[in-house]
Amino acid sequence: MRRFLFSAWGVSLLLHLAALAALGVSMQTWPRGAGDGSSHSMGIVLNHSGDEGELRNGDNGDGEHLRKLEALQAPELLAPPVPELPTPEVSGGAAQSAAAAEVVQASATQATNARPASSGHGRNGTQGATGEAKVTVFGVEGRGKKFLYLFDRSASMEGAPLSAAKRQLVQSMQSLGNGQQFHIIFFNTKTQSFSGDDGPNRNVLATDRNKQLAANFVGGITADGGTDRMVALEEALKCQPDVIFFLTDADDPLSVQELMEISQWNRRLHAAICAIEFGDEPRPMEDNFLMRMARESGGQYGYVDTETLRR
Repeated sequence: MRRFLFSAWGVSLLLHLAALAALGVSMQTWPRGAGDGSSHSMGIVLNHSGDEGELRNGDNGDGEHLRKLEALQAPELLAPPVPELPTPEVSGGAAQSAAAAEVVQASATQATNARPASSGHGRNGTQGATGEAKVTVFGVEGRGKKFLYLFDRSASMEGAPLSAAKRQLVQSMQSLGNGQQFHIIFFNTKTQSFSGDDGPNRNVLATDRNKQLAANFVGGITADGGTDRMVALEEALKCQPDVIFFLTDADDPLSVQELMEISQWNRRLHAAICAIEFGDEPRPMEDNFLMRMARESGGQYGYVDTETLRR
């Protein structure tokens, strides 16, 4: 064996094995949608918001046109606990108004790292060198060209939580440029999708007309019924977005098997699932299924204490 290893055949075999190993490492790709960087970890945003007023006389859906929305200021991502790592920031740019709702950043707590922003891409909807955009919902950032808003409208969202979610959705959508596309799906046990000029279940260009049609659609959404996240996620992934902003609570968590199934659906697409959790406690449960879903897809995670919205 020693003679073989030091022979011409042995040296050739070792060189080929080393080349194959290097090729395998070089073929790894980063998931889209969560900013640039060298970490698979996710960002955590804890958002304590006070939201005054509601959309279209609350969530009853009365009226044919959307009122002018009050802007919610996006908080910064919490600093990571490891001091040598950089502190990422959430892109700003939301227009301020006299009636803007107060947003208070929570004190630093256990938070993992978000991928740092790259200066080569668009910021808050403005197109950069790649034609991509960075868009936020409740301070959670996604990067890409095609954005899908997948929002829970079950009975637990009734009142201030749904009203705040609708405001954030329309504010985020309005930041998109003409070069980006978007789609909107609300869900309880069934899905309710935005239908633009191109028909239902289609990504549409972020033109002024499509934004206005989408804003009217969002304004008419009401809260009702139970929750079926699997049906909603399957429909969302079929639209082949770069980023899914997935807003829901963590009640009735998805099982390990269901999370594996979602990963399987997303294997070729590599969409970043940016999870925004609505909860009634000051802090989220550690490493819950929404955190894992965001982390495994390369997306960010954010938490909103809904008690601050109701107050």
